Formats: sequence, structure tokens, C-alpha cells
Amino acid sequence: MSVAAPSPVRAQPARQAPPAPARPRRPRAQPAAAPRRVTAGGLAWVLVLAALLGGIVALNVAALRTNIRVSGLSDRAAALQQANRTLSAQVATLTVPYRIDARAQQLGMVRPNPAARDYIPFKARRVDHRARAFVR
Repeated sequence: MSVAAPSPVRAQPARQAPPAPARPRRPRAQPAAAPRRVTAGGLAWVLVLAALLGGIVALNVAALRTNIRVSGLSDRAAALQQANRTLSAQVATLTVPYRIDARAQQLGMVRPNPAARDYIPFKARRVDHRARAFVR
């Protein structure tokens, strides 16, 4: 053996196609969990929150009713102020001195004479008798 012989060429294995991606595995169905019991503490919190929300609603309703009432009262106050202004104007018109004089003359009244001084005598025992004389 004298000459070195070339090394035999090894046959390379044929290339194989890459393996297909593995299918995702489905998670195993777990047994259904037993329903949790509502504890007394959880129920207490629910009741507290319900009471708080009910209180807020009650306060809002009370505020709304108060606002409606205030609005109605302010409308009534405005109407009464207008009526008061109207009546004040009527009083000012009707209390003018010349108008009072004219109305008194229509009713048959006369102005007293400033120089005349007529007094009605007053005695306690004769009050009824003299009063009746003036009324007739």
C-alpha cells in the first residue's frame, strides 16, 4: 500500500423538507369549577353600596324638588311684585287731592267753613241720646 488512494466520497443524504409546523395543542378541558358561594362579607358590601346609591338618588330627588319649589316661589314673587306695582299706581291715581274733592262733591259733601267753630258738647250720661240725634 503504497499510494494513498483518494478517500471514497461519501454520499450525502438527500435533503429532507423541513417538518410541517406542529399543530397547536388544544388545552385540555378542565373540569368545571364548582360555583363559588357568596360569602357574608361580599353580600354586606353589595348591600352597603346599594344603600349608598339609594341615598345619592334620594338626595338628588330632594334637590330637584327643592329647585322646582324655589322656581315656583320666585315666579309667584315676581307676579306679586307686579301686582303690587299696579296697586301702588292705582293708589297714587286715586289719592290725588283734586280727585278726592270731585268725588266728595259727587257724594254731596261740602267743605267746612274754616272760620266756624262748632263743637259737640260731650257729657257721659247723655252720650247715647245725642249720638242717636247725629246718626239720624
